[in-house]
Amino acid sequence: MEQSYEGLKNELDNLKKIVFRIMDYNFPDLDANIKHYNFITDEVVRRQLELDFLKMMQTPASNFNEYCHYSFFQIENLLNYYYTIRFNSKEELTKYFTFGNDPNEKAKGRVSEIPYSTKWAKFAQEFLIEEKEVFDKITNSKVLKKKPTPLNYDIQKIAYVRNSSIHRNTIDIDKYENDTYKKYLEIKSKQSKSQDEWKIYNEGNKIEFKKSESFSLVKKRTAEFLKIIEIEIKKHQKEE
Repeated sequence: MEQSYEGLKNELDNLKKIVFRIMDYNFPDLDANIKHYNFITDEVVRRQLELDFLKMMQTPASNFNEYCHYSFFQIENLLNYYYTIRFNSKEELTKYFTFGNDPNEKAKGRVSEIPYSTKWAKFAQEFLIEEKEVFDKITNSKVLKKKPTPLNYDIQKIAYVRNSSIHRNTIDIDKYENDTYKKYLEIKSKQSKSQDEWKIYNEGNKIEFKKSESFSLVKKRTAEFLKIIEIEIKKHQKEE
């Protein structure tokens, strides 16, 4: 029995993903081995990172969401480990993660009590900001402005894919993403955007990343993050 057009199209799309996945295995920044976590001296943390990396590499080409899950698990684990060994006291940790002077803010004494988004915001603020030359229309001159790096943005997108795919509410999430993505495409190329349009743009950009299913970009960003945080971990880690 001959396949339908849709059947052939789906088969071709799956084959393309498989070819893309094979090419991805050869990406030079993060080889398909576990030697890059040898610098972690805590055996439990190291073994979990190695396991999540191997699971990421074994993810089928048809499952981009799961690929992002295991990338995110490594990023989150590294952040938790880093902040756990960085501070020598509860007071230091609390001071670092206290924002403003909100009297209702409850101080967190353990890294595991602090939301991932808060830990990421602090790390990105400290290590993933770069100065760029931009044109200031008010002064009519070029000025240096601090902006998040592409790595900062892309890891937020990886986190989005992970968060949007762990909930068992596919119909609602798909509808939200399709509606938002449609609005995003309408305003994507606009030079001047309103505050509401920027919110749509930022959310739509994450959805576009999810739709792109770029395994190689996820792998590349995971590797780049690892290179940055490895340096900081080595400053605070005790040798065993």
